[in-house]
Order: sequence, then C-alpha cells, then structure tokens
Amino acid sequence: MRQRAANSWDRVYRRWLPAATLGAILMIGVWISLVSTGAPVSVTIPLSTTSVFDVDLDGDPTTGAWADALSVTIPLETGAPAPYGTAVLYAKHDGSNLYLRIDGSIDVAWVSGSQDHFWLGIQVSRVHTSHHFGGEWDGTFFGFWNGAQYAPMPVYPPRAVDTHGFDRPPAPDTLQDVFGILRYSGSVAPYDFTAEWRRSLDSQDDEDIVYEADGATTYNFFVTTDSDSGGSRGGSISHRQITNLNSFRLEATGSTDLPPTIVHTPPLEIVAGEATTLSSRVVDVQGVAEVRVNYTDVHGLGANESMMLVGSLYVYNLPAQNASGTLAYFLWALDVNGNEALTGTYEIPVVKLLPTPSLSEVVSVGSECLLVSWYEVPHTDLAGYRLYRWNSSLETMIEIATLSADDLDYMDCNLEPDHTYSYWLVAFDAEDNESPPSALKTGRTPGPSESNPWSLAVVASIIAASLISIAIGVVVLRRRSN
Repeated sequence: MRQRAANSWDRVYRRWLPAATLGAILMIGVWISLVSTGAPVSVTIPLSTTSVFDVDLDGDPTTGAWADALSVTIPLETGAPAPYGTAVLYAKHDGSNLYLRIDGSIDVAWVSGSQDHFWLGIQVSRVHTSHHFGGEWDGTFFGFWNGAQYAPMPVYPPRAVDTHGFDRPPAPDTLQDVFGILRYSGSVAPYDFTAEWRRSLDSQDDEDIVYEADGATTYNFFVTTDSDSGGSRGGSISHRQITNLNSFRLEATGSTDLPPTIVHTPPLEIVAGEATTLSSRVVDVQGVAEVRVNYTDVHGLGANESMMLVGSLYVYNLPAQNASGTLAYFLWALDVNGNEALTGTYEIPVVKLLPTPSLSEVVSVGSECLLVSWYEVPHTDLAGYRLYRWNSSLETMIEIATLSADDLDYMDCNLEPDHTYSYWLVAFDAEDNESPPSALKTGRTPGPSESNPWSLAVVASIIAASLISIAIGVVVLRRRSN
C-alpha cells in the first residue's frame, strides 16, 4: 500500500511539476517585463566635426545632423512595460558642445502645464551614483510643472531647463546654459516624443559640471519620464521604479587642421546712444583658444577687442554710437592648435531714435475739418513731423502732411461730415531718421444738424417768432389809432 501510495504521489508530482515550472517561468517573465526594462548602458560618445544647429534642436527627429551620432537604447527609471520603459539616446560632441537627443513614448499628450502633461529628465554626475542626495549633478528637464518649479509655467513645446543638484526636484540654474525643445506626436497613446538639446562642455558656470573630452573621464547618468503626478498629470507612468546607473565617456579630441566654426547672427540695426551686445557660438573639435571682434565705428575709428565666454556664447558689448551712420565689423576665432577662422564683414546701419511724439487732441472745426494738435518733441536734431491718417479703403495709415519742427497743429479739411478719423504722428531729424509713431488719437466731424446753426428747424422758429412780433405790432398800432 505504501508503495502504491508513493507511486500515486509520484505520478501526481510528475504531472504537476512541469505545469508548475512553466507557470513559474511565465510569472517570472511577466514580472521581468513589468519591472525590468533592460540593463544599464556604458557608452563612449563620439567626436563629430558636424554640429547640430540650434534651429534644428526643435524636437523634430527628421531635422538636424544626427547621422554620425551614437544611437543606443537606454532603460528609463519608470520600470514600465514596452514601449514606455526604454528610449533611444542619440549623442555626439564637437569638442565644444555636447548634443543629446532622446526618442521615446509616453501615455499622455503634452497639453499645458495646468492640464495633461509629462516630463523628461536626465541627471549626470562625475562622482555620485545615488538619487536624491544632492551632490554634484548636472540636469536637464523638459515639461516639468508642479505649480512652482520651474517658473514660469511652461508652454508647448516645452524648452530645456538647466538644473543642478538632486533635490526633489533639482534646483534650476541661475544661468540657463542649455538650449533645446521637446515635442510629441500622435493622437492616442502611446504618444511618441523627441527631446533634443545642446549644452557646452565647459560653460564657465559654477552650477554646471565640466565635461572632459579625454576618452577616460566617466559620467554617471539616469534618464526618466513621468506622467502620473509630481510635475506631471494625466497618465500612469511613475518616474522612479527601478535604478539604472548608466555611464558615458566623451571621445578624446585630436590635433587637426580644421578651423573653428563661428555661428553668428548680426543685428539688423544699431540705435545711436544705446549699447549693443554681439554674441556668437564658436565650435572647434580641439578647443577654442580665443575669439575677437574687429570693428570700425561711425566715425571711422577702429578697434580689435576680445569676446568673453558667457555660458556657451562669446559676447562683446559694443560702445554706444553717438551719431548715425554705419558700423562695420567681423569676428575672428583661434583654436588651441593655431587654426583660424574669419567671418565676412557685417555693415550695420546706426540710426538715431527720436523720442515718440504725443498727440494732444483732435477737435472738429465745422463739418468738414478736424484740428489735430500735439506736444513738442524735445530733441536737438528734430527737423519736423509727419502726420498720418487711417485710410479704411486701403487699410493702412497714409501720410497727409509733412510739417516743420515749429508746427504743433494741423487743420485737416475736406472731410466727410459725421465721420470718425484716426491719426498718428511721427517725428524725424535732418537725416530722415524717424521716431516710433505716437499712440492713435481719433476725432469726429459733426453731422449737418450739429454744425449748421441755420438748419430748417431754426429758420422756421425764427420766421414764426418774427410773424408773431409783426402781428402783435399791427394790433398795437390799430389800438392806438382808435
């Protein structure tokens, strides 16, 4: 009996064990798919001679020079099942800037800071490995809004916010050194998103870390998204479910004969009497040694001055010009290996900006005229005024009179009765530099009954009164004769 019982149990065990093992394997597989989204990565970010221009850091994965960038799937700290638990990181550097792009998926659209929205964040450190313990962390966040951080409330598409430390949430930097945008696409979940941004390897900002392009220095980093609360709203993705301590190095720069790349947008004009700031981004795979501006002012005097690195830009404040004319300049850059680069020469008009005039009043004179008056513009170079009136048929302001500096009013006649007219005034100097236009002021010509004292009703009243007076006089004369 015992043997038969043992054999009976053995037969049940043999039937149950494969099923139980299969169930356990399936449960483990489900648990792994729900909790673990992949192993951390350790990568080397390549050196590139091609920068990603700021105009292409627009959250659009189809734009920008990303073909030579590192492309690797990284785990997110959401611990969420596919497609929410991983993202694709694109990265490269050009010796001056680090270019990063993350393509991923999320379960809500980015509507507004007060409605459904999600956030993406990355934290980088040379020495620290743990979350939320302060320390030397360099962060970039997109779309985070909890009612206070990071003010002002972001609007779509949310821009990159530069942060430091690892508080909850990390503190925003005083000087925002990163540039980038996040966008999403799709009409139902999962929504695809792309965040791309640029940061300087050495921004000279104490709140940023320095990224060494030496092929050896290791940087730890975490990447995560969130949509369920705490800076987000509307979804079910929580930003910290598992820990993935990723790391990267920056490929070392070598000696080449490639010159620096100077990226600069000149001002359209310079206003006399005001200082003008020139700024430029200079990129070089070996490192920038010096950037200078060579300019000739409106009087023909030349200068060659160093530009200062502020954040990721080289800047120089041009002295205020005291006359109108043309200011010409070009930029020059030198890298650490002696390679030089020059821009073309920019010729910028310098204009005098006269004070904005102010209209005093617009009053009617008869039924066809309006008297427009204004206050004197106190300016030593004032040459006169131009008065403009709104033309409704052309839908624009047209000039109706050019007046001297001594004129303070103008009679505008041959107007339609019972009609409203709008005016503005512009001052100009001897070189024909114009001031901004004054604020609009309106006036109305009266109707015929308002402006004509000899209207039919008035005439009838006068005639009636005259006839009554005559009748009374006749009666009085008759009584006297009798």
